[in-house]
Formats: sequence, structure tokens, C-alpha cells
Amino acid sequence: MVGHSLGGLVARYYVQRLGGDARVHTLVTLGTPHHGTMMAYLLPSPVLHQLRPGSIIRISS
Repeated sequence: MVGHSLGGLVARYYVQRLGGDARVHTLVTLGTPHHGTMMAYLLPSPVLHQLRPGSIIRISS
């Protein structure tokens, strides 16, 4: 499975929290802000709130 940017976080959530590891052999993420990004503060979008550093939605390693 390949995920880019926010798609990488969604894919990681699926693999780590929703049991996707049973179906996904390898996950590759490209340009995914696993630790959040300060750029997410620039636009008031609910989706971007998940990309902010320290977001409770973000998945820890």
C-alpha cells in the first residue's frame, strides 16, 4: 500500500489501529508528516487540524 501526505496518515491508521496489518504486507508513505506540520495552522480546515503537531488524531510510532 502506498499513501501520500494525509493519505499516508490514513493508511498508517488503518494498518496500526484498524487491523489492516493482517491484509497489508508493506506500507510506503511519501511526504507524510508523521510528526505533524506547522503548515497545517495556515488554513482553517477540519482535515488540516489532524496534521497539526500534537494532534490527538495523529498516530504515535
